[in-house]
Amino acid sequence: MTVEKRQHPRYPRRVTVTVAGHELYTTTISVGGAQVECAAMRFPALTAATAVGAWELCLTLPNEKLPLLVSAARCYADRVDDAYLIGLRFVRWHGYAEERWRGYLDSLTDTYTRGARP
Repeated sequence: MTVEKRQHPRYPRRVTVTVAGHELYTTTISVGGAQVECAAMRFPALTAATAVGAWELCLTLPNEKLPLLVSAARCYADRVDDAYLIGLRFVRWHGYAEERWRGYLDSLTDTYTRGARP
C-alpha cells in the first residue's frame, strides 16, 4: 500500500469548470489542481475534444462573473459508477487567475481553521 503525499490540502467544493465546451463540476480543489466529475456517457466526447496537449479550462468561482483561465494536465480518469472522476494538475495560469484562485482557497482555509463549515 502506498502512502499518498499531497503538497496542498484538498477542499470539497463545487466549482464550475468549462473545458472544450463541456460544463463540469469539481468534487475537490487545491492550489495545484482539482478533481472534476464527468458523466460516463459524456466522457468519450470530452476525451476526443481534449486529446492533444493541455486542457484549457475556465473556472468560475462562486459569486464571480469573470472566469479564471488555466491550462491543466490530466493525471487520471477513474470510472466510478456512472461517472468518471478526472484529476487535473494546473500547469499554467493566465493573467491574474492564480492570485484569484489562491485568494479563494485562502478564504476556505480561514473558514476551516475557525471550525465552521461553509
